[in-house]
Amino acid sequence: MAESVASLLRGGPGETVSVLLPIPLARAYDYRVPAGMSVEEGQYVRVPLGARVVSGVVWGSGSGDVAANKIRPIGALLKLPPMKAELRGLIDWVAHYYLASPGAVLRMAMSVPTALEPPKPLKLYIDTGSRPQRVTPQRARVFAVLADGLPRLAADLSRMASVGPDVVRGLVHAGHLNIVAGTS
Repeated sequence: MAESVASLLRGGPGETVSVLLPIPLARAYDYRVPAGMSVEEGQYVRVPLGARVVSGVVWGSGSGDVAANKIRPIGALLKLPPMKAELRGLIDWVAHYYLASPGAVLRMAMSVPTALEPPKPLKLYIDTGSRPQRVTPQRARVFAVLADGLPRLAADLSRMASVGPDVVRGLVHAGHLNIVAGTS
């Protein structure tokens, strides 16, 4: 049964594919596959919708209902495993059975749309190895926490060293701690 639901759509550059968006629309919208990109059914993509960019799922071949000059290109492929054909079939079935828009059902299936967003960069702090002339007990606790060499978030560092955030900021400002980039 799964084989009958699965499709072998492989959209190459210039082809039109249908992208279902997690908003209450009656149908999926057509988008053009840009040069250098190849998409398959179920892949998560970022596409322009009016003035904003939203995440959606490649649902199938384009409908051909829209003039070619009005079709906008897919913005980006998200580095996620594609949505399985069985789940796409279930979304279509639920939308049909409950007379709901497929996009609204997709939104429920994607329960946390922000999970598709790129991770926000974090500020992690590391010890530079230098010490201030006056090492207070609070500063000593910060250096003791960082002695293992692991970068820490400011909030975690403050909590683990039992100091206020101003102590950490002061050590950064004085050049005794460096900020390194990390991701959540």
